[in-house]
Amino acid sequence: MKLGSLCEQNENRVAITPSVAKNLIKLGCSIVLEHNYGNHLFDSALFTDVGVEFASKQDVLAAAPAQAASQAVPLNPMVSLLAHALAETSSDRSPSPSESKPITP
Repeated sequence: MKLGSLCEQNENRVAITPSVAKNLIKLGCSIVLEHNYGNHLFDSALFTDVGVEFASKQDVLAAAPAQAASQAVPLNPMVSLLAHALAETSSDRSPSPSESKPITP
């Protein structure tokens, strides 16, 4: 399965981080992102090191043919795939400051 994501104007969040991409690729997906995707948060080398491909907006859109978008795709397998990738990602993240400090009364 080929997954892609585009840069969005006026949006600081990204749909795919390097660690999510790594886990999706382990599950058999290929990832194509628009040039400069997430460059305000991540160095592009973090994406390419895990196997992400960068392309123009037109090429990212062309990576998922229009007929594939019109076909009925069962939601549950996709949700399971993404949930698995996110679970794997959250297990290797650094604790937030509030998680790493003991709370004292």
